Amino acid sequence: MVLDGESLAHPLLTNQMKQLATPLFGSVDRSLRRWLRRRLNGYAIEYDRLESWPAVVPRGWTGPAATARFEVGITGGDHLEGIQRNCEWAPVVRDTVNALERTGLAQAQVLDYGCGSGLYREILKKNADTSAWTYVGADVNPAIVDACRRRDTETRYELVIEDLPLPFPDATFDVVFASGVIQNVAHPEALLAEFRRITRDWVLLSRLPVRKFSAPAIYLQTVWHKWGQEQHPIHVFRRNELEAMILRHGLEIECRDHGVECFTVPCELEPVPHVSYLLRTRQDDR
Repeated sequence: MVLDGESLAHPLLTNQMKQLATPLFGSVDRSLRRWLRRRLNGYAIEYDRLESWPAVVPRGWTGPAATARFEVGITGGDHLEGIQRNCEWAPVVRDTVNALERTGLAQAQVLDYGCGSGLYREILKKNADTSAWTYVGADVNPAIVDACRRRDTETRYELVIEDLPLPFPDATFDVVFASGVIQNVAHPEALLAEFRRITRDWVLLSRLPVRKFSAPAIYLQTVWHKWGQEQHPIHVFRRNELEAMILRHGLEIECRDHGVECFTVPCELEPVPHVSYLLRTRQDDR
């Protein structure tokens, strides 16, 4: 197992700068701090702790704001998902692509679970090491899946329903990856078991919020941007418990890598870095 960036409890300077509004204006009304962040970043994100997973999330991944944002992405616009900046992919995208390249596969059947606008279809096609991969997208938002199908009739996009089995036979894919997704489902372990069922070899879980010491918790992530407001309950994992869950499902940790993202929760001491896990099926299962 390769542990990249183990001691880099990071956030990068750019991430620190983006959160300057909180310490500098700690005594200012929360709505004003939110306005300042939107002026600095184009969006604002806040986290509130929840006691349990909510039964209904009206402004979630199938809500109007998320749908509008991803529809802009389908037409090639910037929609807060790592579009090219200064002729280079955003760091969060490079993290995911670098992890996929570690598989060493020249050709592969790959599933992008939580594909949104299908951004990674274009990214993998343009990247030399993954240009021959066959891409399949899956998402819970029916409007976005339909829009992706209309835009790209040669690529398969599947509508999936949370907590139901995925519509693929066992061992369909060489690689299954989910970028910033598994923390957004009510039962992440059940989804991981489905990933294990449908992969022949590799699973990539990227952009997971993972803390080393604090207990696992559930938060409501609220995002304000020009398309409206989104709200997403998220799991923040404790590292040893997450890695035990991975091992329970017949997967080995090939690489754990700290990404470039990190966030903090008011009144909680330990920051929340985003971590990527490149997983492989156990040798005797291949």
